[in-house]
Amino acid sequence: MAGELVMLHAAALADPISGRTAVLVAASGTGKTTASVTLGETFAYLTDETAAITRDGVVMPYRKPLSIIDGSHVKKQIAPSALGLRSTELVGRLAALLVIERDPDHEGTPVVELLDTVDAIAAIAPQSSYLPSMDKPLHRLAELIHLVGGAHHVTYAESADLEPLLARLLAAAP
Repeated sequence: MAGELVMLHAAALADPISGRTAVLVAASGTGKTTASVTLGETFAYLTDETAAITRDGVVMPYRKPLSIIDGSHVKKQIAPSALGLRSTELVGRLAALLVIERDPDHEGTPVVELLDTVDAIAAIAPQSSYLPSMDKPLHRLAELIHLVGGAHHVTYAESADLEPLLARLLAAAP
């Protein structure tokens, strides 16, 4: 798979009816697992660690146990089903590419900004794996960005604030 799939450090949540998928890209420790747990009761959980995406936008499920920090700051591995997360047998189809940034001081609804392709690549490339193994890796990232009509930077306070945004993005016509 190395060099064939675009591998992003990201959470992926899908509309359980259509399979349209939002990929939430972010660095470790910045809220992907929290978003997966919070939003995974509404949307189907595909992954919260690695989103593997084919050239034509299929998002491969990687439904691994989630690493949840307990009260003692130790991470425990908990199965998605034990957390009540939805699943789907549908193929995940990339519909939205979001670079998420949690800011606990942010007030109001999430701020969504369309990124220029160059800025999107600059934000996403550090959160990818195996780029050097690909033929024309920056072109591959640009293709995915263009496939969904552009990547967005999203600033929010709490994961639950993302639900209306994801609902809107995943309900849109392909």
